[in-house]
Amino acid sequence: MLLRDGQCLNQEFRYRKRKGEVITGLTSAVLIEVENRRYTIVLIMDITDQKRAQEALIQDQVYMRSIIDSLPGIFCIVDQQGGYLIWNRNYGKVTGYSNTEISSMTVMDRTPAPDRKAVSEKMRYAFEQETLFEQYGLVCRDGTVRDYLFNYARMDYQGRLCLIVNGLDISEQKQTQDNLTPQEIQVADLIRKGKRTKEIADMLHTSASTIGTHRNHIREKLNLKKEGIHLRSYLQSLH
Repeated sequence: MLLRDGQCLNQEFRYRKRKGEVITGLTSAVLIEVENRRYTIVLIMDITDQKRAQEALIQDQVYMRSIIDSLPGIFCIVDQQGGYLIWNRNYGKVTGYSNTEISSMTVMDRTPAPDRKAVSEKMRYAFEQETLFEQYGLVCRDGTVRDYLFNYARMDYQGRLCLIVNGLDISEQKQTQDNLTPQEIQVADLIRKGKRTKEIADMLHTSASTIGTHRNHIREKLNLKKEGIHLRSYLQSLH
């Protein structure tokens, strides 16, 4: 390149210093002619620290991506317009859309039309209140709608106010709600209203241990036994 073009600009090369240390140099060279003699002017800028910082950043991004992709359910970060900034592999797998397609979508595009006004209001509330649990449908490419429990958490991402959105598929749980007994439905309604175990026991004239058993049965039937989801928050999201 130098002989062909007469110059070689901003090329990265590795150099070994006298004491054996290897550095990365941003190198530029120019051919000049003086009194019929050709000379090469070479400028080398040590960018070793910058390269190390860049490589560390890339490693951090790869590490963060691996964490995001390993999360259960779906995960994304959206801006105040509902546009997707980051999403995990599961999001594309569940919805059936490619990364290119998702990058041009908004949350409203994947929300059932009847729910869009409510979802828009809930997202605005989440931006103001920092965190929120809400249940609504997720529209997939094939037209199916899956029920999800979403947790919204406000955060600052790259200098922008955004929402972290975690979604857990509760389609099966929704279907199994019909399996609750009348007494379990009554207990679940009181839990949803914020009543504690002892309060529910007093109201239903039974023991706290009986209410505890009902709570366990409700969690089992809703497949929440190992999900780590707060029962009251989950029940509130269903109404």
